[in-house]
Amino acid sequence: MSEGGLLTWKRKSDKAFVNSGQYNLDSMGLPSQPPEGKDWRKNNENQWELFDKQEKDNEKGGFVMVKDPNEKKEEQEENENGEVRTVSVNSSRQLLPSFPPERASLLHKVNRDIDTLEGLCLRYKTNRRTLQNMNNFSGSSLAMAPDVLKVPRQLGAPNRRSSKEAIEAMERANILKRFINLFPTLSQMEARIYLDDTSYDFDVAVKAAQEDLKWEESDKGARAERKHSRFNDRVDQAEQFVKGSKIGEEDQAGKGHIRMVAVAMEEDV
Repeated sequence: MSEGGLLTWKRKSDKAFVNSGQYNLDSMGLPSQPPEGKDWRKNNENQWELFDKQEKDNEKGGFVMVKDPNEKKEEQEENENGEVRTVSVNSSRQLLPSFPPERASLLHKVNRDIDTLEGLCLRYKTNRRTLQNMNNFSGSSLAMAPDVLKVPRQLGAPNRRSSKEAIEAMERANILKRFINLFPTLSQMEARIYLDDTSYDFDVAVKAAQEDLKWEESDKGARAERKHSRFNDRVDQAEQFVKGSKIGEEDQAGKGHIRMVAVAMEEDV
C-alpha cells in the first residue's frame, strides 16, 4: 500500500549521524569567534589565549612579527626556506637567539602557497600523520593547516652547511677544476683521489701527479723498446727458419713472408 509509507512504523530514519548544522563551537570545545585582528592559539599549558594575527613585514627582510599580549619583546626570524625561529629583542632592536627548552625539539615553518604535504615529509624526513597531529589538521592539503607549521626537528630536519663549510666546499671545487685543466688526461675521479690524498694541497697534488705520469711515460718507452728488441729477435729466428726450409728469399713470399712469420711468432708469445 502506498499510504503505508506515511505510518510511523513504516518510516525509516537513520539516527547514526547527527545533522551537521547542529554543531557549534561550544559543543566541540572550541573558543568563540575571535575579534577582528585577533586569533585563538593554545599556550604552553594547552589553554586558549587571544593573540594578534601574524603579519609579514616585507620591508624588514622577511621577518614574521608576532605581538605578545604579555609585552614580551619577541620576534620570529624567517629564512629563505620559510623556516621560523623565535628570537628575543633587546632595547637596541638587535636580534638575539632565544630557544626555549619546550620548543628546542620543534622547527617552526611558515606555510607557503608553494608548499605541499608530501614535499614537507620528504624534506624533513617525517610522515603525514605526524604533521597532521602536531598541527591539528586533516586531509592532504595544507590549506586547512595553520599559517606556521610545527615540524619535529628530532625526526630529521635538513642539515645545512655553515658559511665556513660552504666556502671550503667552493674552494675545493675550484682546486679540482684547476687540477683537471692542468692534467686533461686524468679523469675526474683520478683527480679527486690525488687531491684527497694531499688534503687538497694543489702544489703537492700536482707534484705527485707529475711524478706518476713521468714514471708511466718512461715505463711505456721502456716497454716499447723491449718489444721492438724482442720483435727483431723474432725476425732473425724467422730468417733462420726460412733458410733452413726450402723457401728462399727469391721465392714468391720473399722478405714479406719472413716478416709475417715473425709477427705470427710475436703474437704467440
